[in-house]
Amino acid sequence: MWEITSPLADRLFTIFNVVLILGAAMVLIGTIGAIVLSGVREQFSNARISENETKTAQAIAESDNAKKGAAEANARALEARLALENFKAPRTLRPDQQAKIAEKLKPFAGTIYDAGIGPMGDPEPLYMLRSLHVALSSANWKHVAWTGSGDMTYTEPDMPSMGVTMVTNVIVDVHPDRWKELGPAAEALAAALSAEGIDAIADSKPTSINSNAIHIRIGRKL
Repeated sequence: MWEITSPLADRLFTIFNVVLILGAAMVLIGTIGAIVLSGVREQFSNARISENETKTAQAIAESDNAKKGAAEANARALEARLALENFKAPRTLRPDQQAKIAEKLKPFAGTIYDAGIGPMGDPEPLYMLRSLHVALSSANWKHVAWTGSGDMTYTEPDMPSMGVTMVTNVIVDVHPDRWKELGPAAEALAAALSAEGIDAIADSKPTSINSNAIHIRIGRKL
């Protein structure tokens, strides 16, 4: 058994009290530090969560934009494909379109016209002329053999001979000397075709053959 003197006991008591005080102070400091740093950590955690949420929202937005962009690109590609298919499709007039054109041209009943198609070997202008011929017959226009320029002609069953012409789209041709007489009918025909999606113009140049017929010239579609 150790023998402790009174002075030593006092000193040890003092030391241990100091240790206790220091320990309590350290506990207090540690508690305060833990509380403060816990709040700081929570702030950093919230900041990271907010940053992650922002990045997630950005990623979602970018993904949505990418999907939207892909959808728009697909839509444009589809439109381009449909436009190309429509361009490649032969020009023709449905029965309802023929009826509309005929109704617009009936005020010019009795108009004489001939027709030329080209280039040779391309059947598409002929398809267009066949369907137009039906509409013009319903409007009581008179189809005569080709009187336009050029000696080459083409024959088709149940239709007068047609000329071979070098044009694009549809030109409703009238000689200037005949414009006062035939111009209104030519313009009405071009407008009626255009209304049905067929590119057509009425034209009047001195190079046209001066006859009493409107020259309907149908060439390759452009």
